[in-house]
Formats: sequence, structure tokens, C-alpha cells
Amino acid sequence: MPEMQILNALEQSEFDSPPEFDSANRKKHFDFPLGILELVEQLRTPTNKACFLLASGYFSATKKFYAPQQFRQLDIEYVCGKVGLNPQDVNFVQYDKQTLLRHEQMILIFYGFKPFNARAAPFVEREIENFGLEPPVGGSGFKSHSLVSAGLSLWPVIQWTAFCAWLAASTTNRGLALMAHISDLLCYARSLSQLEVV
Repeated sequence: MPEMQILNALEQSEFDSPPEFDSANRKKHFDFPLGILELVEQLRTPTNKACFLLASGYFSATKKFYAPQQFRQLDIEYVCGKVGLNPQDVNFVQYDKQTLLRHEQMILIFYGFKPFNARAAPFVEREIENFGLEPPVGGSGFKSHSLVSAGLSLWPVIQWTAFCAWLAASTTNRGLALMAHISDLLCYARSLSQLEVV
């Protein structure tokens, strides 16, 4: 069975890219909490500091991470100016994958999120089965690192969107009951203490 295409190519590109902030949103999302600024003080290079702050700001806006090469120039200049860095000193080639992953982990912990991992999959699958559903797009669609604002990632966003589209179109009592119960499920998932960051 062919996969359902939710977004066209332009929408997919926009979805996969950092947001384009206007001035007000740039100020909002790059107005860093003291805890984030304290973490930045521990970093050594201008590149690491700028990339960490940009990733933190984008994460606060979208609950997603982006490749440093996707960071928007206006945002780079704004963040560098805000913390006294020279944008010319920011070199994305020097920002290695291991550092990026460590910074993403720090940001997840700071904001109270947990990445989707193998320990979370059975819990999510059980919860869905309890509602009489199978996971969308096959039974093993839970191998993702996408994030959801509940503090626990569930499955790839496209599959989530397909599930929501099915749910919204549902006129059955089961579908309507599921829709009403999703917020409770997400709150419960967030409070679950046995899931740990991997």
C-alpha cells in the first residue's frame, strides 16, 4: 500500500526548515532563560555557543532540531549580537555531530523533554491498543526521534498527521472518544517517570 502524502514538496521543505521569525517572534524565542545562558557559559567556542543558542531558540518555537546549515542568517546575527559574539567567528564546519547531539540532549533535559526511544515504544503501543487502534502506517512505525510537546515523542510527525486526519474524519463513537482522550494520554505520558533519556 503506498504511503499517504500529507504535505506537498513545498510544505515538506517548509516543515523541515527552521521557522522564519518576524522581529517580535525573534525576540520572543531568542530571549533565553537564565538556565540556558548559564549552560552557554560552559561552552568554549563562539561556534558552539551560537549553535547551542540557535538550537535552543528554534526548539522553544517548534520542538524540533535543525541542521546548523539551515540556521537563518538574521537569527545568527541577532543571537550573536545579543550575547556579544561576532557572527564571522561562527563556523558551522567546526560544529561536529557529536557536539550537536550533546547540545540537543542538554536542551531536551533543560526543557523537560525525552526523546522517543525503545523503552517508550511499548508504552505508546499499549496505550494505542487500549483505545482499539493499531499504530498508523503499520505496526512498527515507532522508530523516530521527532518530538511532541507532551515531553515524550510518539511517532514520526507525518504518521501523527495521518492519524489525526483519520481521527478528524471519523464519525464513529470510537473515533470521537479517541479525539476527546488524546490530551489525557499526552498528559499521562509526560508524567510517566519510568521513561528515561537515552
